[in-house]
Amino acid sequence: MNERLKELRKTLGLSQESFGKRIGVTKTAISRAEAGLNNISHMSIKSICREFGVNEEWLRTGSGNMFEEMSLAEQAARVVGAAMSSDDEFILNTFIALGQLTPAEWDVIKKLVDKIKNN
Repeated sequence: MNERLKELRKTLGLSQESFGKRIGVTKTAISRAEAGLNNISHMSIKSICREFGVNEEWLRTGSGNMFEEMSLAEQAARVVGAAMSSDDEFILNTFIALGQLTPAEWDVIKKLVDKIKNN
């Protein structure tokens, strides 16, 4: 399980410290678990699966997909939630600004995103 824990953390783009903070453990606990020196507690497994939408069967055994299937709204909520836990002031200010857009301003953003996506 230690290798899957490290793979998950890297897939999420999180440091050991950030990952640990999100599930309520220290950087040292994550480091030791990834190195196979300590086992991951049942409570930590549950926290990882809940916080990051991870398939518990995959985390425990390697079977199935890394992540649970989620609706588009669930995926968006997870991304926004992760961004909100950031200490990066730019990220926080960006989401605050997006939350204050009018429908007309959202149309401008949509056109911009569509243009970037199509190039």
